[in-house]
Amino acid sequence: MLRTDDTLRYARIEGVLPRIQLKGEQEMTRISRRTFLSGLAAGAAGVAVAACVPQPVMQDTAAEADEQTLHLAMTGSGAARHFGPMDVGFGVIMGALQYAMPFKALPDGTVAPYLVSSYEVNDDATLYTLHIDPRAVWSDGSPVTASQIKAAWEWQTDPANAWVEGGLASLFLNGVVGFDAAADGEVDEIEGLVVTDESTLEVHLTATDRLLPFSLSQLYCGVFNVEDAEGDPDYFLKPNPLVNGPYQLTEVHPTGLQAVFTPNPNWWGDEPVITKIVMQAYQDQMAMGIAMENGQIDVGWFGDRKVAKDTLERIGGYTVTVRTTSFAYASFKANVEPVDDVNLRKALLHAIDFETMVDVAGQGTKWVWPAPGLVEGFQCHDPATASYTEFNVDLAKEYLAKSRFKTGDQVPKIRMTPNGTDPVNIKSLQIMQEAWRVHLGITDVEIKEQPSGYGDEERLIAIERQSTGASPTDSAVLARNTFHSNSPAASHFMGGYKNERVDELIEKALAMSREDPEFCPTLREAEDLFLADAMLIPLYTNHRPVELAREVAVAQPWAKNVYIGPAYYFLPWVEPMMTIEK
Repeated sequence: MLRTDDTLRYARIEGVLPRIQLKGEQEMTRISRRTFLSGLAAGAAGVAVAACVPQPVMQDTAAEADEQTLHLAMTGSGAARHFGPMDVGFGVIMGALQYAMPFKALPDGTVAPYLVSSYEVNDDATLYTLHIDPRAVWSDGSPVTASQIKAAWEWQTDPANAWVEGGLASLFLNGVVGFDAAADGEVDEIEGLVVTDESTLEVHLTATDRLLPFSLSQLYCGVFNVEDAEGDPDYFLKPNPLVNGPYQLTEVHPTGLQAVFTPNPNWWGDEPVITKIVMQAYQDQMAMGIAMENGQIDVGWFGDRKVAKDTLERIGGYTVTVRTTSFAYASFKANVEPVDDVNLRKALLHAIDFETMVDVAGQGTKWVWPAPGLVEGFQCHDPATASYTEFNVDLAKEYLAKSRFKTGDQVPKIRMTPNGTDPVNIKSLQIMQEAWRVHLGITDVEIKEQPSGYGDEERLIAIERQSTGASPTDSAVLARNTFHSNSPAASHFMGGYKNERVDELIEKALAMSREDPEFCPTLREAEDLFLADAMLIPLYTNHRPVELAREVAVAQPWAKNVYIGPAYYFLPWVEPMMTIEK
């Protein structure tokens, strides 16, 4: 058995990635687990620019006296749904400030203990034993316990609370023994989460997983107190919740577009320099750019790369790059007519000129994603998969003729949603709509900005925009996050898509050394099968694919050491600590 503790300096995961490190004192064999979909958080960060409304202004009497007040802003689709770890968007970005994860991601691409002080992993990486930091307490001074961690993750998994099937917890718990039964509502507890005592939690896995510390550094596994959250749908929007992270939500504007975070009075870790964070959601990116130019914002997330670039040039600051990947797609719902027909799906795909769509909709801010698989820069990338998005009208018509509808005028209504007001996503769907009309004669296509816009017909949405990604940039992780039936991408956005052979191959690849000569053939077989099912329309990437990193924020020159984690959470308390030096 391998022993790791808070003196652990480096932990290389042999045969998984060239150099994955875990902070500590001694070198050890590589530890691993499939990490989870930062893409959902990425997708939320990309949902931008809602209808303009006046931006809320809250009194900030401490701003002048306290030079370590950080003004943080992002474009968003609207008010925060909550400031907890179970959702995506404006609110959850701040969740990691309040609800600690077992591990935290660091600027150098490593992960380090956070809520846990040490852990052990068995030889085949199917059992992890997590030891809670004895210093870890809640904001009321009571200790954080193993039972509370287990309860928080099970609460997220419960279908009654889950935002998508299995909850976003599925992104880091799907490999745990008994997860499926809990996600299906058959049982209340996850069998593989075992409390041996209140300072120790065992995580039993169904298969080898050598990237678990990276999965458990994602904000969605932040630990909250279930006893407080139970039965109160507004709990995560209320000031002064019970927290175990360095900051606490203390003020929320009535619109939900602005929030203030101040230090947790019983924070048990290293004290951050930033003593107050004012978080603002802007619904107009140009207004946000002007506010930044006027010095009202220290760090800003922009959904529009061009606006971000223009703002950067005016203020003379710098960009903040996230070590992650982000791909936007429109998913076909496998269980919704008419896209339950694979030949129609292929017809729709080949009728789209993807290069023109990305150029027109993205206006130079996005890049083509040739196929929803292992992109350039990832191990096992196969350039031949680009044929998935070949613009070929004759081929599209052949597939339409093979479908049960035969001709465009016989295709029933196709309902689509961009899941927000981001103009790039809306324009992309509009271009697709026009391509299908012109090339296939399909005219009954409807677009509504939000799923709720369809009212009682929401269940009939056939195509829905979302995002995927992988952190770290591991091929098996990307495949798991995009193709596997347990992923939110498949279970929710693809309408319960499941290909048992694809699942089997991905699970096999996740357990393999990345240097195994069979690793790439295994993944490519899974990729080929998934692409043959034609479940995703790859819209664009938010970065040049080969770079595997994304510039997401603009920082003022005086905002020093700004770091945003791979799932887009903000970490002002990791070394080197962020400071405001006006």
